[in-house]
Amino acid sequence: MKPKTKKILTWTISLFVGLPILAVCFLFVFIYMIGGSKEHPTDEMLIAQLSDNKSGYEQLITMFKTDQPISIVAPTWQSPEGQLNEKRWSEYKGIFEELNIDMGMRKWGGKAIWFLNSTRGMAIGGDTKGLMYKPINPTPIYSSLNERPKDLESGVMAYKKINDSWYITFDWND
Repeated sequence: MKPKTKKILTWTISLFVGLPILAVCFLFVFIYMIGGSKEHPTDEMLIAQLSDNKSGYEQLITMFKTDQPISIVAPTWQSPEGQLNEKRWSEYKGIFEELNIDMGMRKWGGKAIWFLNSTRGMAIGGDTKGLMYKPINPTPIYSSLNERPKDLESGVMAYKKINDSWYITFDWND
C-alpha cells in the first residue's frame, strides 16, 4: 500500500471511530450543563437558607434596587446588557455563589424580586424553584412545593407563603 493511501485510510478510520466518541462526550456535557437529574432543594431547605442568609438576600435586594433600570442579573448575563460594570457584576456573582442561587435574580410583576435558586432542564423545557420577595397577588398558593403540584399548568408560577414578604416559588414549562 502506498504511504499516501495508508495515510488517507488511517484518517478515515480515525474519523469514523473518533467522531461518535466525541459526540457522546458532548452529549454528556450538555446533559450535565442543563441540569440533568438534579433535585431541587426542599421547602424546608429554602426556608432555612433564607433564615440563615437573610443579610445576603437583603444586600442583593438593595443592590438590585440601586442598579435600576436593571431587570435581570444572572451569573452569565444581565438585562439590559451592559448595565453593570464588571466589578458590580462580580459582587452579584459572588453573593449568588455564596447563597447557592443558580440563575440569579429578576424583576417579577412590577416590584417583586424573584431569586432563581434552583433550575433543572431549560434547553427544551424545565422547572425552577426559588424565593420571591414581595410578590403582588401571589396565586395559586400551595401548602408544599416539594413536588410539582399536579394541577399546576405549564407556565404558571406556584407560591408557598413563608411570611408577609417572602414566598417559595415553583414554575415549569414543557
